[in-house]
Amino acid sequence: MRKNGWMALAGVCLMSGCGSLTGPPSITASRTFYNEVIHDTSSEQLLLNIVRAKNYETPNFIDVSEADATVSFNTGVNGGLAGIGAQPGVRSTTAGTIAGQVGAISGTFTYGDSALVRYAPVQGYPLIQQVSSPIAPESIVRMFNSDFGLADVLEFSVDRLAPGYMDNFVAQDRMVLLDQFGAIVLAADVEDVAGGHGRGHSGMADGLRGGGDDAPKQNLNVILHNAALHPGGGIAGSDCPFMDQARAPEATVAKLWNGLRQLYPRSAANVITLRGAASPNFFFTTRSAIGALKEGEVDAIHFASPQEAAQIRALNSAAPCRINANIFYFNPPHLTQDEVDVMWSTYLTDALFPRIDQDIRTRAIWRDTHRAFIIIEQSASAPENAYVSVNKRGIWYWIDNDDLVSKANFALLNEIVTIQAVPETRQPLTPSISVGR
Repeated sequence: MRKNGWMALAGVCLMSGCGSLTGPPSITASRTFYNEVIHDTSSEQLLLNIVRAKNYETPNFIDVSEADATVSFNTGVNGGLAGIGAQPGVRSTTAGTIAGQVGAISGTFTYGDSALVRYAPVQGYPLIQQVSSPIAPESIVRMFNSDFGLADVLEFSVDRLAPGYMDNFVAQDRMVLLDQFGAIVLAADVEDVAGGHGRGHSGMADGLRGGGDDAPKQNLNVILHNAALHPGGGIAGSDCPFMDQARAPEATVAKLWNGLRQLYPRSAANVITLRGAASPNFFFTTRSAIGALKEGEVDAIHFASPQEAAQIRALNSAAPCRINANIFYFNPPHLTQDEVDVMWSTYLTDALFPRIDQDIRTRAIWRDTHRAFIIIEQSASAPENAYVSVNKRGIWYWIDNDDLVSKANFALLNEIVTIQAVPETRQPLTPSISVGR
């Protein structure tokens, strides 16, 4: 009896894992948790800064620069015997002699998660670098190569991209449609202003760091790619008149490219160079991160009630000529189905006109200034289906979890803010973390 009791006690201890479980098990227990929390709070911070920009308030960034966690997991088992030598069934005043020898087993379980977290307010030069520095052309190329939509990348990162100011939207529309056919690629190039010669991609880093007027600066090249075009059948809805021409992608791409080249007198046959601010006759300028956030002051980041947001999504989904790539919503002042349909259809057909006249320019400006890339819903009630949400002064702001357009462009805006950030310069924390078992 006694031998069997101690063996059972030892077995319970082994199965329960007496001692401390740290090291690899601690990573399993906490890494995903910290990753999720930091990701979610970063998204909430970005949304809060968009709301601040909408209200003409100063954005503020606080980074979690380091998180060091010590995790401990301990279990223990205690046991003992009482009434040793007692015989069961013998009447006595003690329970031990009535039941014989009495055994007792007790267990303990403790879990500890001690985190040392460093919060770093972004200020001084890092703040200027993150929110005020223009986005570099090579960063635009990287975002484009990461499969963010070209319309979205240009909207949030480029302030001007055509020699004629009124041609900005006309040029952007044609570039976006060329991208839908898979007909263009982007590349960053460096132009030596003093000599006037490009130095290719090998000089990109020097172009970013140049100091004076004669320093090499980056330009953005739009390069025509005629091989392996998208067949065009899935670009828009089958009921859209544009699809009759889109089924001949080579001819459609030629129309789009020839019209685009009209806007750039110095363009080559298959390369259009968007010249940066240090180049002669420059016209290409990019936004900063704060410039991208301030899109909340216009319709590009649209604040709406849940009812209006649902209506915008429904009307755009029902438009026959809506581009299937889910890049933005048209949001006309009166928000009727007819208006939305016309905006989508002219967005496609105007780009095919070989001659760009003032009517096309005027329509492009009116149409493209009424686009919503991110819809932020707001209400006094907490959201039920939010991808990310914040509460500011009693008002809830959120992005609907089913709004794929807004979610994708919110991720792009987060990428822009991250790209513009500078590395942490302070020494990292060096806590002592137990990894024993």
